Amino acid sequence: GRADFMSLALYFYKGLKRPIYFAMQLLDRLQSQVLYQSDSVLLTRGEDGTRALLVFNPCYFNPQYASDELFVESLVRRLRVTLKNFEGHFLFERYHVDQSSGAIYDRWAKMGFPSLANRDIMEYLEKNVSLEYSLFEDRANGSYEISLELRFNAAVLLLIRPL
Repeated sequence: GRADFMSLALYFYKGLKRPIYFAMQLLDRLQSQVLYQSDSVLLTRGEDGTRALLVFNPCYFNPQYASDELFVESLVRRLRVTLKNFEGHFLFERYHVDQSSGAIYDRWAKMGFPSLANRDIMEYLEKNVSLEYSLFEDRANGSYEISLELRFNAAVLLLIRPL
């Protein structure tokens, strides 16, 4: 196979996942009932009380501008989301994809575009290009505020499970 630079394919080359693959994983974790929706926020709830908060920052621009640090910084979106009528003890699982965590091309470029025919290079990229994941527990007493900073084309999914 050849590396795919232009399509919306899920894979860049062989088993190397493109950012769209990780975006689809985030969408797959959304719950059945939509509680809130805007141009950059989607909050859903499942039958077991699990909430899924998806926050994203879609940006469309000429890729040549991606190396301009001031331009890229101007695309950063800082958001505060307040969950209301929210009480209890919760486990928060955070999944994050952006240019530094789920972008195969950028990781490959930082390596100097070595040959993808090299098995060690392929294994390294397969293991190191993925969603960022973290988790924490917290309590809420009526409302809960979440502050996020998203780079261009970044997405964060918080799965919030009652404990």
